[in-house]
Amino acid sequence: MTTINKQKSFKPQGICYTLFVINFDIDQDNDLICREVRTLGNGCKGMITTLNYIIKNRKAKEVAKELETFDVCKNNTSCALELAKALNEAVLIHSGADISQLHSKRKPPITNIGLSIQKN
Repeated sequence: MTTINKQKSFKPQGICYTLFVINFDIDQDNDLICREVRTLGNGCKGMITTLNYIIKNRKAKEVAKELETFDVCKNNTSCALELAKALNEAVLIHSGADISQLHSKRKPPITNIGLSIQKN
């Protein structure tokens, strides 16, 4: 069996975390499946543990829609909303969409996606 893993780095804005690193698998329908999100920064451990519980083994595009319904907490955003942005961006990159204009209002730009193939 061949498992394809992708990793996406995303620099959120307006929250305590300074970086999300999200690991994905790709299913038989070529959809991104969330495995886990790791973080850098001074965010609360309980929040990222909860977000990992919500996203694990779910399609990125579906969980992003769910996270977008969460309320903002400060700076007109939240950890859940920033993770939704990261997941939506990963789905766009995976689909081959041109995201060059996506970051025009964001500082710093957020694109770093890697691909690895593991044969089991």
